[in-house]
Amino acid sequence: MIVDHHGVSSEGAMAIEIERRFLVRDSRAAFAAAEELGGQDIVQGYFGRVGGLRLRVRILSGDGRGETAVVTFKGPRRGYCRLEFEYPLAVERARQVLKSLPGSRIIRKTRYSIRGPDGLVWSLDQFRGANSGLVIAEDRACRSRPTGRAAVGGRRGGYG
Repeated sequence: MIVDHHGVSSEGAMAIEIERRFLVRDSRAAFAAAEELGGQDIVQGYFGRVGGLRLRVRILSGDGRGETAVVTFKGPRRGYCRLEFEYPLAVERARQVLKSLPGSRIIRKTRYSIRGPDGLVWSLDQFRGANSGLVIAEDRACRSRPTGRAAVGGRRGGYG
């Protein structure tokens, strides 16, 4: 199932995740040219593969709904799409599981929803920690025609 930027959409379902990612070279310009619609802090870690699916645990906070956590199983990417299974997880359990990873395997970012000058709503992920300075824009509906370099499929852009 797909989690929107505010929580789990439904329980026990499988969904197809559709997204295009782009490396943002000038994050100040991206934020200045857009209307911010809200942000959410994300802490996540990857735990390898189970049955061909990549396993991710994520804690989300800062959107006015308190903290939530999810465990996600992601299938292999096929173009801009992949199967995704996502389930709620107790926040304390998610913290315990993430503590088992080395600090270098934890990803910290803030995800902003912004409306661009073209009217499309984008997700902008601004990374902290080891990836500080990295900003990725995501178009989850694949409606865009950006001029930037696509990040999907690249080693750095394929973070999940």
